[in-house]
Amino acid sequence: IQLLSLSVGTLAAALVKHPKNAPARVSQFVLISYFIFVFIKLITTLEWMKYLSVFALFDAKDIIDSDSLSLLHVGICLGAAAICLVMTYVVYRRRDLDV
Repeated sequence: IQLLSLSVGTLAAALVKHPKNAPARVSQFVLISYFIFVFIKLITTLEWMKYLSVFALFDAKDIIDSDSLSLLHVGICLGAAAICLVMTYVVYRRRDLDV
């Protein structure tokens, strides 16, 4: 979860005009992801939304019950982190930085 938050944070810092606003964007991402996780737990018909929440991918109850991590969920998280980091690199290369 931390790796994905880091990569989303670097992407947010690259996309916004003032990088000081990036922590607020990442906080919004984490909070929305947590609310989706809570709604999935409360309303069982929203099970299809579990891939939209990082917290649903790594639910402690599921990890303890199965005594392992799902490779699919780890792959989704690593893939999303890699995409965010590549997008960050592309955006930073296009950005005009005065040094």
